[in-house]
Amino acid sequence: MQATVNYNELTKTHCQTKPVSLQGYLIPIAAVCVCLITRVLYFGRYIDEWDSVNFAFGLSKGYDILHDQPHFPGYPVYMFVSWIWYRISGSDIQALIFSGVLFSSFAVFPLYELARRVFSKEAAILASILYIVNPQVWLQAEKPLSDAFGLFFVITSVLLFYMAVEGIHETSKSYLDNENDKYKTSVTVHPHLNLPHQGGGIQGDNEYSPPLVGGVRGGGELLQTSLVYFALGGTVLGLGLGVRVTYLALIPTMAYAAYQMTKKICIKKVAVWGILGLFVGVAAWLGYLFFRFTPYKCYKKFLSHADYHFYREGNSILTTDDYSERFFDIFHNLSAHSLGAWWTDTPFLRIIPTIIIALAFVCFFIHEKWNFKNRFLLAFFIPYSLWIAFIQDAIRQIMVLIPFLIIIMSAGLIHGFTHYAKDRKWGFSLFFAVVFTFIVTQVVDSVKIVSINKNEEPPSVSTINYITKNYERDDTKFYCLNDWRLFQYYAPAWCDKKNNHVYFMSTMSGVIKDLGRLKNKPKNILISSKLFERHKYKDRLRKLAVFERNRYAVADYNWLALYSFEWR
Repeated sequence: MQATVNYNELTKTHCQTKPVSLQGYLIPIAAVCVCLITRVLYFGRYIDEWDSVNFAFGLSKGYDILHDQPHFPGYPVYMFVSWIWYRISGSDIQALIFSGVLFSSFAVFPLYELARRVFSKEAAILASILYIVNPQVWLQAEKPLSDAFGLFFVITSVLLFYMAVEGIHETSKSYLDNENDKYKTSVTVHPHLNLPHQGGGIQGDNEYSPPLVGGVRGGGELLQTSLVYFALGGTVLGLGLGVRVTYLALIPTMAYAAYQMTKKICIKKVAVWGILGLFVGVAAWLGYLFFRFTPYKCYKKFLSHADYHFYREGNSILTTDDYSERFFDIFHNLSAHSLGAWWTDTPFLRIIPTIIIALAFVCFFIHEKWNFKNRFLLAFFIPYSLWIAFIQDAIRQIMVLIPFLIIIMSAGLIHGFTHYAKDRKWGFSLFFAVVFTFIVTQVVDSVKIVSINKNEEPPSVSTINYITKNYERDDTKFYCLNDWRLFQYYAPAWCDKKNNHVYFMSTMSGVIKDLGRLKNKPKNILISSKLFERHKYKDRLRKLAVFERNRYAVADYNWLALYSFEWR
């Protein structure tokens, strides 16, 4: 038995490239512009996070991870871009926010391309719109934090990994389509002999595999392009680790892409290209840290940061007392905060988008065919979901899933239209009404949240202003958690090293011990509501003021109370 393969035609089929047309990218470019404009209109003005203060000090007081300016690992990629804007604007808050605004807007482009490649152009357009109006994505872009900034690197790296795998599957598909065709110029090959040698390599695992070209089977140039995409994905991921180290959870996605590529490409070649790409991305920022602070100091800082973050005061499963409450909080953050679904403390208007979200997911799982595209998305969702479940369950970590959930929702809505309404007279009108209603409700909710973020003082800032206006510094001591770092930013005179008046404390027992060491007790002893064990001293606490803001605009510190403490 002999196999007949037209090598010239096969290579020509795989290697031909389509001319790049700007017209095909007008929609995603327009979406990027719309996203950027909406974000600029609701530019944030406040710092309300411990991490934000660290970022701000890294710009205004000098970049120094050894003194938490910012905290480990220094977020060098985010800080570098923010430093550029800081040199232009002179404002640390504006620089930090604008970096997030800019790159979270750029993220629309890879989001569109990923949705188009995996599903359809229609799903890509819808996904871009839903991304722009999503309340959590919009809100985080208006905060001086790295999370919205990092979405660009996450989505882009996943897109590049997918393009690498897609090239492998396209090569297989094209070969199978052309394998039995008759061509004018053909090469006859015995199945037990090596195929024609056209650039090196050996015959593939299958005796009927197309010839190896440059170490890869079939369509050498096309598969070489897959290697390039894979390496670029590794580089973008490596740079992303310089934004947030938590993106290590994408390594399994990269590994899955590598596994798929080894079906057509030598495993050593895949490993070399992937590792090289990842190394280039990581070296771009890690080399700078090692040069400036030495590897040993970076290592010591890593140990102390990891100990605090994951074992003592972090939000990993190791620091969780109630596992059921942890997973309940994850579900709440994913649905109410991230997707804008209804919850008991949200406006009744959210019932509408909640129903539409549920229908979109149902339609997707009923009508979507199980193929390599879905398996690839699953290779992202499972590892990152496990990371959230066991390592970091904060809202800011969960938001990484939002763009990909939006893509699935968009595909589900398109499926719903195709299978239930497309062939009916009222079909398109119903589909348009559903989508339009969902977008409008999301816009209303998002604008409300970002307006609060822009115009209303966060409770932490209100607490600081209340204390500095109503109490004399020399007669007052304030015990708190997050507010300690914010005081250093907004009221640095209260945090003088020689005469400190604001103390970081997590428990009331710590307050008692600290006061017990003082010979001269302060006239005013103020306690934050965030301190634990307050109930043991409720008869000695008097509530002075309460500061509250919409919890969906400030997740962790949306409610704060200030108490005076009576020393006995």
